[in-house]
Amino acid sequence: MNSTKFHIPNMSCNHCVMRIEKEMGNLDGIEFAKANLSQKTVEIKWDESAVDVEKIKAQFEEIGYPISG
Repeated sequence: MNSTKFHIPNMSCNHCVMRIEKEMGNLDGIEFAKANLSQKTVEIKWDESAVDVEKIKAQFEEIGYPISG
């Protein structure tokens, strides 16, 4: 199990937090998605045998929250 924090610069409200946590949590292989609005980060715990970082990044893009860095 991997854990990574992603910086999401356009996360600006509680609605963003709820949407990101819901949509990322629905992706196969994601065990945990927790957004922090004040830091504009999302911690993702994921199973590397089911999903890779590129798929996670693509999912952020797809839901309208591209990562930075």
